[in-house]
Amino acid sequence: MLGQIGFIFATTKETLKNEFISYSGKSLSWNQSKDIMNEHESKMLTLDEARDLIKKNGKQAFFPGEDQWAAVVRSDGEKDWVQLGDKHHHPGKSHVDDCGEYPQWGDKLETFVWRNCIMF
Repeated sequence: MLGQIGFIFATTKETLKNEFISYSGKSLSWNQSKDIMNEHESKMLTLDEARDLIKKNGKQAFFPGEDQWAAVVRSDGEKDWVQLGDKHHHPGKSHVDDCGEYPQWGDKLETFVWRNCIMF
């Protein structure tokens, strides 16, 4: 675990531990991510907090060679996603700020391989 960072992965069924929890192999929408954090009496990171952790990691991807987004909260309280990989985007990229909008896939309940973790 690096500083205060942890990841919740959605690949197997586990309980909340040091760095991860998983749920049945499906990816997580923004609201599902928030619900899981609430269940475990934790909060979602803000975009700024997520970027600070990426900076503490030497601005390196937490998931090198992958396209991996995590749900975050913007400073205005609105929803956003931050990039944790480096396959198609740079680490710390905000979907709202850098892609110009909240992603269409952000609230869908379908499985997307690029959103299967939560930062906390």
